[in-house]
Amino acid sequence: MAEIIPFTPGDPNQDLTVTLDGEPWGIVARWNGRDNAWYLDIYEADRKPIAMSIKVVLGVKLGRKYTHRFFSNRALIAWDESNTGIEAGLDDLGSRVSVIYMTEADLALAGMPGVERPR
Repeated sequence: MAEIIPFTPGDPNQDLTVTLDGEPWGIVARWNGRDNAWYLDIYEADRKPIAMSIKVVLGVKLGRKYTHRFFSNRALIAWDESNTGIEAGLDDLGSRVSVIYMTEADLALAGMPGVERPR
């Protein structure tokens, strides 16, 4: 089931523990002012790093190059709620731009490339 990660707009350093598909995960969101972009770090519940410095880019599977089971048959997608196509600024993550956790079934229903629709 798709879930929105509850980021706080305007907070440049966020450290969250979220439960996705019944499992706890750590997600850190960091604002990089030089790059004017958000970056995510993903951790297992015991704070073992899974993926570091994933740039938040609209409409792509974030962390798609990683092979950890967190990314198997699921994805994080940055979604522009306003449909302006403008990447997330400091005040946008958690408001205009949502990061959505999606399962394989969610991805298929959304028509994401490379994912077949369930039968």
